Amino acid sequence: MSLQITITRSRTAYFSIAVTNEDGSAFDLSGTTLVVTARSRLAGPVVFEKDSDGHGIVIANQTTNKGQATMEITPSDTSSLSANAQLNELFYDLVLNAGSQVWPLVSGKIVVEANVT
Repeated sequence: MSLQITITRSRTAYFSIAVTNEDGSAFDLSGTTLVVTARSRLAGPVVFEKDSDGHGIVIANQTTNKGQATMEITPSDTSSLSANAQLNELFYDLVLNAGSQVWPLVSGKIVVEANVT
């Protein structure tokens, strides 16, 4: 699955993550790790990385909010991108790690628009 995200350079952004099974039911994220990696080009250097091991992704209580998580992109995650460009594009993917298994959930582009102030 591919999804484009648009954010503003050097600004905070929050995103809800909902992980489901193939049948559409909520996936229990207990004991798993979610990881988002953003790069300026495919196989290029990492611009930022978020994970649910205390680095920007919070997995909700799976008893009451099964399959739910929230990701925070902070100003420092995009401040290294060109301030003179109208926009920057990053390539990202979101994967779920469960033991030795790695499942790709979504990938696409993050469009980083210039900030005015």
